[in-house]
Order: sequence, then structure tokens, then C-alpha cells
Amino acid sequence: MDAFGLLFFFSDEFDESDVVAMEEFVNSCPSHPSWPDVPVEFVDHVDDTELTNPEDVPVRTVGGFLSIPRAVDNKSDEQERKTLDQLIEALIRFTKTRSCEIELELDRELVGNIKNGVPSKSLLLGLLGMQHDE
Repeated sequence: MDAFGLLFFFSDEFDESDVVAMEEFVNSCPSHPSWPDVPVEFVDHVDDTELTNPEDVPVRTVGGFLSIPRAVDNKSDEQERKTLDQLIEALIRFTKTRSCEIELELDRELVGNIKNGVPSKSLLLGLLGMQHDE
């Protein structure tokens, strides 16, 4: 992804039913009212650029991407935070229901994961800025 934003994707084994569930999840994510042209996009990408041996397997990334406009003032920064919070809360519910693990990257940097409905400490402290005891 070239745009600044939040990428979330399965980080453990998944099957086609998980892919369908993720696409349905992404399609159910409403775009934020202040960002009407920035919906969450479904991601299903196969990267086979680094396959050097016949037994190598391509890497498939399945998840979603939310473009995030750079905050220009405190009000837009607050809206951005609210949108991220809502998306992460929905991802927590999704991973609990699907019994899966999702990793999250903000601007290509890993910020944490959510496994079976439990967000990692790095996600809570970093991206969400919450205090949480795991």
C-alpha cells in the first residue's frame, strides 16, 4: 500500500471461509462521516516476487486497508482517533468470533496484533494509547 493508513491482515493460517468472512467484515465497515471518500478497502494480494526455490510458497495477504488523511488540526486528529478506535473494536470482535489472529501495520510499521479477541499490549499502548493489564 502506498497511501498512509492502517493495514490489518490475517497473520496465522486461514482458509477460504476466513477470506469470505474478512471480505464481508470489510464491506460492512462504514466509512467515517468526516471521510466520505475513504472507505475500508478489502485486500487480497499474493506476493510471489521473492520465490527462489520450487518449494517456496507465495505469501497471501488478506485483510483490509483504511487510508488515513494526515491530521491538519485537533478536530481532524480527534476524528481520526475515533475512527481507528471503532475499527479496532470491530476487529477485536471479529477475531474473537473467528478465533483468529490479525496483525496491524500503520504506515508499514507493525503496531500490534489481536488474537482471539485480545489486543496485544503494544497495540493498546501504542496505537490506542490505553493502559491495559494483560
